[in-house]
Amino acid sequence: MSGGGVRRWLLVGVALAVTGALVAGCGVRPSGVITGNPAPSGPAEGAELYLLAAGELTPVLRPTGKVPSPTEALTLLAAGPSPEERAQGLGSEVPSAATAVSVASGTPATEITVTLDMDVSALSGTAIEQITCTAEVAVFPDYSPPGQVSVTVTGGGHTREPQTCFPFR
Repeated sequence: MSGGGVRRWLLVGVALAVTGALVAGCGVRPSGVITGNPAPSGPAEGAELYLLAAGELTPVLRPTGKVPSPTEALTLLAAGPSPEERAQGLGSEVPSAATAVSVASGTPATEITVTLDMDVSALSGTAIEQITCTAEVAVFPDYSPPGQVSVTVTGGGHTREPQTCFPFR
């Protein structure tokens, strides 16, 4: 046999060995079907609040055992981060006095008005963003198109410019 013939038979042998290893499944034996619990469905039972992590808006799911109303979600936001959330470095610029009196969807349905029990002119832009995103996700928990929902925050005789949660949501 010439050098080319030996090389060809060597390549055929290596190819057969690799194919045999792949067909054998590397020792993995077949098993029966393993069943599990069904996947969760529906909205999460908790309030999605927008808190701050290193100064950036961050969605946080706070367990509440139920899906809260928009007013309840904003009340939780005004209460500030829980001790566990603070331990994770989360914060808020929303003061405790910023309790929601009402949250109403307007016409068209993509307009939300949040009325607070305080003068909203005293709120920082970041606090308004936190309120905007928390209100939007509370009113539209199944997601809304980015930039399509406007939130107006009012209270204490003042009204802030309408905001959207985009690009945070």
